[in-house]
Amino acid sequence: MSLKKWLTTRCRLGNVVGAGMNIAFPLVAGRLLDRFSAQGNIAGGYALLFAGCASAYLVASPSSTFSHRDSK
Repeated sequence: MSLKKWLTTRCRLGNVVGAGMNIAFPLVAGRLLDRFSAQGNIAGGYALLFAGCASAYLVASPSSTFSHRDSK
């Protein structure tokens, strides 16, 4: 497989996964908040969502930083 074809395939798969997550995240977040709201602990639901988003940011940030090289 040529490099161009491999990169194109990888980018397409990344777009598909990203689009799927854009659909799935609000559904999961809504169910989570509904469950915590029914228990009378909506703040706990938001805390759990914040912790999940913060951990995803901490995982993604270094990987995107180290993947870019200086062009100098």
